[in-house]
Amino acid sequence: MNQTLSIQKHLKTLAITTLSLSFALLSACSDDAEPTQPTTEEETTAETTYTADVKSILNGSCAFSGCHTTGAGIGGLATYNDAKTYTESGKVVGAIKHESGFSAMPKNGSKLSDEKIATIEKWITDGYKE
Repeated sequence: MNQTLSIQKHLKTLAITTLSLSFALLSACSDDAEPTQPTTEEETTAETTYTADVKSILNGSCAFSGCHTTGAGIGGLATYNDAKTYTESGKVVGAIKHESGFSAMPKNGSKLSDEKIATIEKWITDGYKE
């Protein structure tokens, strides 16, 4: 009977030790890295176009009465052809980013959001898609 109690005590100690070691090993294997936002292939390959992405930004911030309308002497941004031509001059990005040496645009207005600027830059990078 003494021997049975000794074996049971030994098995209990062994079980507790095994569980403790298992818990320690599982805890050590956890991934402490920040989770990353999964990106879809569509998000990374979708091209930015004038019609879908840029037109509303330019029409809402640049191409209204007295500013960059079609035929404006300062450069038009109201149509795809105007926007492409004027943007290719290199003046638009510097102006909307308020870079030194450029007239900050929109005139008498708040700087465009970083997201809107990035959309315009991506449109340029993607090849001025209509």
